[in-house]
Amino acid sequence: MWLAKSVLLAILAQSDNSPDALVRRLGSDDFATRESAEAELSRLGLPALAAIEAGLRDADPEVRRRCLDLTASLRKQNQVERLARFVAGGDNLPGWERFRKLMAQRADSRKVYAEIYGSDPNFVDDIEARPEQAATIIAAKVQTLQVSQMRRINSPALTPFTANDVAVVLFAAQHPQARIPTDKLHLVTSLLYSPNIQGAISGRNGAVVNENLRAIVVSWMRSQTDLQAQMQSLYLCQNLDMKDGIFLARDLLKGGKLPPHGRGVACSLIGRLGGKDNIPDLVPLLSDITHMNNFQVRPKMTGTVQVRDVALAVLVHITGQSHKDYGFGFTQVGQAFQIGSTYNMGFLEESKRLEALKKWDAYAKANNLAARDRKSTRLNSSHIPLSR
Repeated sequence: MWLAKSVLLAILAQSDNSPDALVRRLGSDDFATRESAEAELSRLGLPALAAIEAGLRDADPEVRRRCLDLTASLRKQNQVERLARFVAGGDNLPGWERFRKLMAQRADSRKVYAEIYGSDPNFVDDIEARPEQAATIIAAKVQTLQVSQMRRINSPALTPFTANDVAVVLFAAQHPQARIPTDKLHLVTSLLYSPNIQGAISGRNGAVVNENLRAIVVSWMRSQTDLQAQMQSLYLCQNLDMKDGIFLARDLLKGGKLPPHGRGVACSLIGRLGGKDNIPDLVPLLSDITHMNNFQVRPKMTGTVQVRDVALAVLVHITGQSHKDYGFGFTQVGQAFQIGSTYNMGFLEESKRLEALKKWDAYAKANNLAARDRKSTRLNSSHIPLSR
């Protein structure tokens, strides 16, 4: 009778397919029973998650191990279903309203955000919940990505961090309440120097351009108020031939806070990537007499570069004229003139500079272009021209 009762209890126990009972069977002495219980819990899916999470604290290590595996897979399933509902127009995700405004021009912005958010939902949720801690949260995220990149050097088979990994960091760093100190900004920008990320931004070496990442990078650059970050952004645009950098350069020139060298770099960037539409952005700088640097073309033959020289050199370039005809120093001694280098964009004599400006005035008048304001000059007294 005792044996019959035991068999009956065993049968009843096996017939109880509630999540709690299934979790208990994960610790059965019988392997087939354990496997069957795990398969059934997986089939039940999210409704069984509470019982499975409770199993993470079970005294039996086998129950804990199997519940840990099930929890990971069910959370992933939950995420997939959540993202699918969002893409279909359902419940919004944390950070979506910010992203929607940032990518307002994209018709598929929900799909794009689902991909970026899905790369690390916990990270985005944490930023949205605690934006005042953004600097710390972002630093930890970047360090994790960098460690994974370093491991890949020793194990090439490992996947490098992706465009979405970088996009989610740059998006988080643009939270209006986030305050990234200057000494932490390099952590964010360092991600942009990974070869695979530079390829995704520039399309170099046959890489496919990731337009979503590119848009977020540009947005990140244009959102920066820190001077160091602005200068880093200008250099990055130069290095990667980012045509979007023209908008950044225009913003910064209009803002009027760039140092002389920064104004020169912004002009040079427009010269490399812009065109005649950018003439109005450069003409105001023809009145900027701030000194940038000295240059040497031959022993005992030196010249100076002012901000207005760089602006003029770029204007001559984008209008298809000759720098030699304008008397730029390097061209007068037969040396190559490089539009990408502000160092060579000056004059050997002040008289040559003034002649060149008058030549531009005549050209602008003849071609109905914006005229130079000859009544106004801009000089930063902390950058007095050096003696020659």
